[in-house]
Amino acid sequence: MGRANGYRPNKKDRKEVGELREALAMLRDDQWIRAGFIMREITLVLGYTGGPMGGMTQPRACRYCSY
Repeated sequence: MGRANGYRPNKKDRKEVGELREALAMLRDDQWIRAGFIMREITLVLGYTGGPMGGMTQPRACRYCSY
C-alpha cells in the first residue's frame, strides 16, 4: 500500500486549505459523508486527484474519540 504524502498546502493554497481543515475539525463523528466531501475539496485545491493508490481520500479516524 502506498504512503500518503500528507497533503501539505503551498503558500498560495494555505489559507483556503486551513479554512477547509477548520470546517473538517468542527464536524461531529456522525457526519462522515460531509467530512468526505471536505476532504475531496482539500485534495482538489492541492491539485491531487485521489489518494496514494489513486483511490478516494478519506479523513483519518480515531478509535478512541470516534473522530
